[in-house]
Amino acid sequence: MRTLQHRKKSISEIKDFYSTDFTDNFWSDTELKMREFLKELLQTALFFESGEQVNRKWYERTPKTGDVIYRNGSRKRKSLITHMFGEITDFEIPRLRNATFKSKILQRYSRRTKEFENAVLTMYINGQSCRRVKRTLKKLFGVDLSSSSVSAVLQTAQTKLDEWRKKRIDREYSAILLDGVHIHLRVGLRSLKERKNSKKNSTSGVVIAAMGIRKDGSKEILGFKIAAGESKEDCYGLLNDLYERGVRLEPGAPIVHDGSEGLSAGAAEVFPYNPHQLCVFHFVKGIAEYASNKKEAEAIQKEVSEIYHLFLRRKDAIDEFDKIVKRLRKTNPDIAGYINRHFLLTLTYFDYDHSKHEILRTTNYLERTFREMNRKIYDVGVFPNMRSAERILFLQIIELNSRETGELPYYA
Repeated sequence: MRTLQHRKKSISEIKDFYSTDFTDNFWSDTELKMREFLKELLQTALFFESGEQVNRKWYERTPKTGDVIYRNGSRKRKSLITHMFGEITDFEIPRLRNATFKSKILQRYSRRTKEFENAVLTMYINGQSCRRVKRTLKKLFGVDLSSSSVSAVLQTAQTKLDEWRKKRIDREYSAILLDGVHIHLRVGLRSLKERKNSKKNSTSGVVIAAMGIRKDGSKEILGFKIAAGESKEDCYGLLNDLYERGVRLEPGAPIVHDGSEGLSAGAAEVFPYNPHQLCVFHFVKGIAEYASNKKEAEAIQKEVSEIYHLFLRRKDAIDEFDKIVKRLRKTNPDIAGYINRHFLLTLTYFDYDHSKHEILRTTNYLERTFREMNRKIYDVGVFPNMRSAERILFLQIIELNSRETGELPYYA
C-alpha cells in the first residue's frame, strides 16, 4: 500500500475548503466535509458495483430485446445512519432495468450500517438503557433515533443467539459450575410462577447457567436456560444439550453447585461419574437459617470459613469440623445437624492440586458474572417477554466471556 506523503499548503490554497472562521469551527466543519466526502464515496462505489453486476457501461445497450439487463438511472435514498459521521441524507442509488440491484455494500431497506448497530449494542451492554442510548446518539451524531429503533437493533441479536446455541463446542473442561439467578417477566411461559404482592402482572423465573473452567484456568458460560426453578428436568435439559454439542469433562473433574437438589440430580444424570463439590460460600451462608440470632450466625460462619483457609489436607479439615459439630450439638443441634450433613461434600476440592482449590471450591466466578448481569436485570426491571430476556442475557454473556477467553464478540 502506498504511503501518503504530507504536502504543505498555504492558507490561500485551503481557504476555499474551509469557512473563513475555520479556526473557531474546525472540528464541526471538518465533520461536515467528511460526511459530504463519505456520501460521494458511497454513491461512486454503488454505481461501480451496479456496473460490475450487469457488465454494462453507461448508456450501453445490446441489439437484443426482452430480458436484457442494463442501467436505468438512479433513485434517491432518504437516509442512512453511520457509526462515525451520523446521518447521510439524499444520496443516489443506481437502478437496473429488468433486474433488481443487489448491493453487498448496502443492504436493501437498511437504514443503519452494521457498524452503527454494533456501536448501539456496545453502549447498551455497557450499562445504558434504550432511552439513554437514544440521548447519547442525539448528542454525539445529531441522530434522533427512537427507543423502539434501539429495541429493533437489539432484536438483531436473536439470530446470533440461535447460532450460539447450536454451535459445536468440542472441548474438555476441568470443571463445570452451575447456578441460577432470578428474573421477572411480564409475559412468560405457563410453567413460570406468578409474582406475589406485585402491582403489575408478571411472572418470576430463574436463569440456570453453566460455566466451564478450561485447562488454562479461563472461564466461559457455555449455556443458559430460563425456567420456573432449579429443577432436575431443567438442569438435565441444559447439560444434556451441552453434552450433545460436544462438551466433555476431564476424568474426575468436579461439578460445582450450590447444593440445590435439582441441579445436583440433573448433573448426575448427564455426568454420572464426576464428583460433586458443594459451594463453600453457599454452605457457610446457609448456617444463618439455623442460627437463633445474627450474632451467633456470624460467629459460627467465621469459624467454619477459617477451616477452608487454614488447612491444606482433607483429614485435618474433617477433624476440625468434627470438633465444631461435637460442640454445637450441646448449644444448637440444628446447626450441628446442618454442618454434619453437608460439610463432607464441600471438601471435594482437596482431591485436586492446591493451585486449583480456589477455583473449584466455590461458584463465586459464576456469581460475579451474575452480579454483572444483575446490573442490566435491575435496569430493565421486568422483561417484556422471554425472548427479550434471552437476547439481553446473551449479549451480557458473550461480553463477559470475551474478557476471559479473548474471543471477540460478533459486534466488536
